[in-house]
Amino acid sequence: MNGAVNVFPNASIQMDCKLNVTSFKSTFETLFIKQLFTFPQDYVTVVDHTADMLRYPYGLTYSCFEATDDVFIFKTKMTEENITETIPAKDPATGELIQKPKYSVKEQFDNRLMVSNNIVTNLLFNLGYMYTDIANYVKAEQSSLRYWTNVGNSIGDFMIRFWFREDFQASFQYDLLEDCDLTADFGTNNSLKCPEMKEEVIE
Repeated sequence: MNGAVNVFPNASIQMDCKLNVTSFKSTFETLFIKQLFTFPQDYVTVVDHTADMLRYPYGLTYSCFEATDDVFIFKTKMTEENITETIPAKDPATGELIQKPKYSVKEQFDNRLMVSNNIVTNLLFNLGYMYTDIANYVKAEQSSLRYWTNVGNSIGDFMIRFWFREDFQASFQYDLLEDCDLTADFGTNNSLKCPEMKEEVIE
């Protein structure tokens, strides 16, 4: 499970799900399995842990359901006509009825880069990660105490790559030749030193 979840950004709903599950497991073990409390000295601590247990059902169901629903979605590539479709909407400035794009610029951009469907696209985009997972699985030492942990991480990471990839960026940076000092002596460094970066936004 950790291998699958760790591919997501730290601020994602998937990571919230992982943290909620980990916290629930830790609190449950402390309260009902380890039972390390001494009464009446630890009464307040027990009450606090019990209050935490009562909050977990909402946190677990919400974050983990949303995390799953957000990832396991099958999308097919839309035609250019459909992705640029417009819908009637009110102009916030004038109040007049105008035609507004149904899909955002980001959604149109992602669709144009999609290959057939999102599964194939993710597979092609994540080939490097998936190759690394296979290599780590093959190289895992069975004598290691962390063998099953490492194997589980590799398998989880490999499987989730079919459903998740990092977002395509609609902007990028590049150097222009006229911004580089071609007369400077850079010594052994043959790369062009271009202090000013140009940013291009795809719209």
